[in-house]
Amino acid sequence: MSKKKFLSCAEEFVGEIHAAFPLAVKCDEPLMNVFHLVEESRWFYYLNHVAKFRVDVNTAAQTEGITHSYGSAAKIGINTAFHTPGTVVHELLHYHSHYHFRANFSAVLNEGVTEFFTRKVMKLGSGARTNMMGEGDIYAKEYAMIKALLVNGCVVDRLSPAYFLGDLTAINEIKNAPSFCTNEGVENAVIVHA
Repeated sequence: MSKKKFLSCAEEFVGEIHAAFPLAVKCDEPLMNVFHLVEESRWFYYLNHVAKFRVDVNTAAQTEGITHSYGSAAKIGINTAFHTPGTVVHELLHYHSHYHFRANFSAVLNEGVTEFFTRKVMKLGSGARTNMMGEGDIYAKEYAMIKALLVNGCVVDRLSPAYFLGDLTAINEIKNAPSFCTNEGVENAVIVHA
């Protein structure tokens, strides 16, 4: 797929994200300045030296995309040879996430909420999101954890303001939700700052 076609598809995904989550803050930066479309032969180098995501060759081969350098210079790296539309949506959601959310919760919860939102945008419901080969269920454990938290009383309407706006009241409501206390082991896996 050409870079122009990719960026056109990414623009459509941004529109779908904003339709599903009106609180997602719109970015003024053109997507061509946000995405790094990286050839497969350079992907391992990109992950380790540009994104500073220290991985071995096997992990790099299974990594479809990454969002790094959050803030005004946030970038999304995409492996041009191995990615799905769901990966692009997932990384765009990370790109739109707020610092306060990432600072208050673990990477496990961050990935779980991002995957929960990804499946909503992709209209997958509870269905699996697979890789390009149709294999696996990407972030299955993290997604299942978020679903369990929501079923057990976590306030789902607080996720969007917490994730996209960094709303500290919403973040504290999520941290204090009964589901964090009733799921054995979840509290330690999820909360970074008590």
